[in-house]
Amino acid sequence: MISLVGNGTLAAITGFVVIGLPVGHVIGGPEPNNRLTLALFTAARNPGIAVTKATTNFPLKKLVLLTALLYLLVNALISSAYLSYQRKAECRRRTNLANVPA
Repeated sequence: MISLVGNGTLAAITGFVVIGLPVGHVIGGPEPNNRLTLALFTAARNPGIAVTKATTNFPLKKLVLLTALLYLLVNALISSAYLSYQRKAECRRRTNLANVPA
């Protein structure tokens, strides 16, 4: 897996996740839960299908499964940061709503 870090694979994976989260968030519409769900699913893609297609078309490539695992790890790290940010934003939003006079 270390060999995937220096050749741009890690940068590409990070780019997909970092771009996928805000795109899914924007497409999610006005409902916060829809935004959150679509952002996570957009960033996650489907590594199972990717591994299946890659191993079928390139059976001699040994790094396919490790690349999918690296994608899952990077996605988990970045998505957890996104979830933490969204949780804090929701708390701030609720606090602001509680301070508004009825």
